[in-house]
Amino acid sequence: MEALDLTALRNHKFPLLRADLPSESLSVLFPLTEDDCEPGEFQKVQDLKATLELDGEEHMVLRFLRARDGEMEQAKSMLEDHLAWRAEKGIDSIFDGDQSWLPTALMAYMPSGVCGHARNGCPIMWTSIPDLNQTCRIVDKATFLRYQNMMDEYREKVVIKAASIAAGRAIDKTVTVMDLANLSWATYNKPFHQWFSAANSVRETQRPESLSKVIVINAPSLVASVLWPITKQALAEKTRQKVQILGTDYYSALSEIIAPENIPQKLGGEMDDALFEKTVPAIRDIPESLFIEGKPAEELTEVTVGRASTLQVDLDVEVAGSTISWEFKTNDYDIGFGVYRKALGSGRLKKAEMMEVVQDEKKDSHVHPEEGSLVVDEAGTYVLRWDNTYSWTRSKTLLYDCNITAP
Repeated sequence: MEALDLTALRNHKFPLLRADLPSESLSVLFPLTEDDCEPGEFQKVQDLKATLELDGEEHMVLRFLRARDGEMEQAKSMLEDHLAWRAEKGIDSIFDGDQSWLPTALMAYMPSGVCGHARNGCPIMWTSIPDLNQTCRIVDKATFLRYQNMMDEYREKVVIKAASIAAGRAIDKTVTVMDLANLSWATYNKPFHQWFSAANSVRETQRPESLSKVIVINAPSLVASVLWPITKQALAEKTRQKVQILGTDYYSALSEIIAPENIPQKLGGEMDDALFEKTVPAIRDIPESLFIEGKPAEELTEVTVGRASTLQVDLDVEVAGSTISWEFKTNDYDIGFGVYRKALGSGRLKKAEMMEVVQDEKKDSHVHPEEGSLVVDEAGTYVLRWDNTYSWTRSKTLLYDCNITAP
């Protein structure tokens, strides 16, 4: 297996974490003024700050206010949800503590990064689309979404601060350029598209009004005919209006947003490609040695979960503090999975009659193995439940293993 250095990858993906940037927030460095606001907005921002006891976050509050068209109660509710989300996901400490969860293979092979700035001063996030079938084999959905949260926090709290200092004024948005030259039905992957849409849904609710522009270049016909109609469903109308989808004749429109010196030569600009690729690496094939494989089939139990049905596996745990663990995969199709608790000795119960302890949701276990564990806080029968009730026409072949480990 290829050796990937976590520290080196982290330093490469988040270089400004090592920069000597001021610790103060953007709003402390560049206080919001009435000139930055539409009539009435400035006072509303101050009122929201006071109500929610926020310190030095005027620019963020203004974005949430604008996302709700100036409606105070709606903006307040959205901000409260955002603060709760930050606490639940540990966003404020996402760069600290244990970093072993970071998806090193994705960091090494996902061709994306921040490089240069647009004509309006906003930093540019460049992304090319690799073979998504390969990409889905090196990371699971939960880790992908957690990493997207980390990237978004880096852009919002570090990259934007650096761009503002360089410009001498507050900048609170980014420009995104997506190069789809490598995208085709052969490299497209539906589960990854769903992950991408889920990440966009999080941005809509937790990072509103943070985009200045999204420019999609080299878009094949399948984007306009199939993918964009699906993707835009996760986006607010304001965000949709900022997305510009272009084919191969993109340079004129791109250069209206970004000056030639900030566009790489390979895309028609003047920036040296070698300099650009230090930050935004070129697309490379991902070695199979990095794929998530899991246990061999002979070490797993194989069953068929019938169409419109479920499978329950009971694990009787008699000692609190024990750990239950599981691993499973399916052939060809996804399946729902959750963990529930019921009293020891209970017979088969319906989902609604048990306590959910691990959220029940669809898993892309046909893409790569799903695994997890849970330290139980009380004795009981823990039920691993696979759900195929949403599929009325297909049975699913499931291979699984599960264990109980005493404390």
